[in-house]
Amino acid sequence: MESNANLNLQRSVRATEATLVYHTVKHHESFNSLDCTAPLCKSIYPDSKIAKDVTCSRSKAEAILKNVLGPFAQENMLKEVSKIRYLSVSTDSSNHGAIKLFPVLIQYFNPEKGGIQVKLLELQALPNETAETISTYIHTILTDKNLLDKLIAFSADNTNTNFGGRERSGTNSVYSRLKSATQNDDMVGVGCIAHIFSNSVHHAIESLPICVDSIVMQMHNHFASFTVRTEALKKVCSELEIDFKRMLSHSKTRWLSLYPAIERILQMYEPLKSYFLSLSYPARTLQMFFENDFSECYLWLLHSFMSIYQSRIKHAETADISVNEVIDQCSQVVENINERLEQNFCPMKVTEILRRLSEARRDEVEDFKQNMRRIGDPAAEQSATWSSYGNSSTMNPIGSPQKGAPQVMKVEEGMASISVSARIPEFWREMPRLWFAQFEATIAPQKQGDECRFQLVVSKLNREALQQVADIIYSPPETNKYQVLKERLLQVYEESPERQFQRLVGELDLGTQKPSQLLRRMKELARNSKASDETVKNLWITRLPVPVKTVLAASQDQQVDNLAAIADKVMENMQPITGETAARSIQLKRQTDQGRLAKAEPS
Repeated sequence: MESNANLNLQRSVRATEATLVYHTVKHHESFNSLDCTAPLCKSIYPDSKIAKDVTCSRSKAEAILKNVLGPFAQENMLKEVSKIRYLSVSTDSSNHGAIKLFPVLIQYFNPEKGGIQVKLLELQALPNETAETISTYIHTILTDKNLLDKLIAFSADNTNTNFGGRERSGTNSVYSRLKSATQNDDMVGVGCIAHIFSNSVHHAIESLPICVDSIVMQMHNHFASFTVRTEALKKVCSELEIDFKRMLSHSKTRWLSLYPAIERILQMYEPLKSYFLSLSYPARTLQMFFENDFSECYLWLLHSFMSIYQSRIKHAETADISVNEVIDQCSQVVENINERLEQNFCPMKVTEILRRLSEARRDEVEDFKQNMRRIGDPAAEQSATWSSYGNSSTMNPIGSPQKGAPQVMKVEEGMASISVSARIPEFWREMPRLWFAQFEATIAPQKQGDECRFQLVVSKLNREALQQVADIIYSPPETNKYQVLKERLLQVYEESPERQFQRLVGELDLGTQKPSQLLRRMKELARNSKASDETVKNLWITRLPVPVKTVLAASQDQQVDNLAAIADKVMENMQPITGETAARSIQLKRQTDQGRLAKAEPS
């Protein structure tokens, strides 16, 4: 009995020591802390036999981690990964003096563990960071652990070594070498989206006439270690009844630091302006910045624009984000920027300042409004061209397309399709050929492939249109998918020449259109029905009001487009009969009729 008690005590002591080591590693504490932890436990728990026998200094803790906990965790992880269907691998170098450490992380989905899992597979020092060295390192690790056939995605930062540049061309990057090693041309390549978003913001900043990075750093450095200057600013804040806040620093390698720094300047803008312009010898850059009445406008504009990226960068830096979420974040950013550009969006604060300046400086205000677009165009282009991802929804466990599934679009096309998708309207069933003309003009600069064009068109079809092409979607041809889909949609929805001529002759009216708009619609119908220009002209004139016909008949210029311009002007000068005018006329007629009836009645 005594030997069993001693054995149980020894097991409890070992379990306690292993738990202490695990707790230290999990919370990123130093092993040096364990030198005093064991003696501390003995003092806190003097009656505990387990605490009395625990001896877990830093040397012993390191041995427990390397020889017990580490191998045990690796064994459990490999058992778990052996049951999953596919995974992605990530790596990046970390310099520790002259040593370059390369951790290899794997990410996979395990519903039994609650979703996405991220595990450290290996950590080694490499002699250099060439594409050949890194790809061989990853390939060897995955092969040794029987995981190579599960690899469908590679994630790293956006260097040429990892991806071969923005176009991801060539055969000497880590990404291209892994695709070759796995014989999977459809492997998804995921760059650092936070880095892409940060670069997009800086592309926008470079388009501004002020150097925002320099302004932020100069303001911070001016007050950072100078008590007298800080106290002077506090005094200005007190006079203006604004709460004092310290200036924030910014570093280009800290992607989330610029937005709060700009926000802090805006919160303190009036005190800062008063302070710097009151100095006898202020820094010339800061003096020019605060003397420019449009500087605050630029900061508010940039602040509003950066808010789109700030939340996305935070989300991208979470531990369990998936590639699908990354693609979704890219899509939302590009769509939001494009929507702002299309709507000529202007933040409310900027609108207030411009309204205040517009009376005295109208020309400069107009120039500012025209230049506002410059902040969005370069950022949208940067986000779209660098965010190149594939669609892995049809991947099988080894990363190649499933048999019978649509071919996965090339990686270079993935994000480019997202950038143009927001500018393509839903399919026009009443004007299918015109819709395809606009569609092809929109995607022409991106030089999209057949698969990408096919998927873009499918994404713009409603339920009824999808039913008409369901057989093509389920079983697309090997080649010319887009052309086959286009021809089917034109066959179903485009009216025959006979039907178009029938509409041209008998169904079109002016209604609320301008005469020129009616003429263009009639020309469109006549194009396929092969009606002559003279026929279209005569049919068009018969649908115009009599006053307009009279003016056109007296015109010496009988060219139909010129007649349409004249008809538009005549219609603009004609008094329209509004609903209010018609109601007033009816009421007057009723009053007149009632008066006549009253006179006609016998007394």
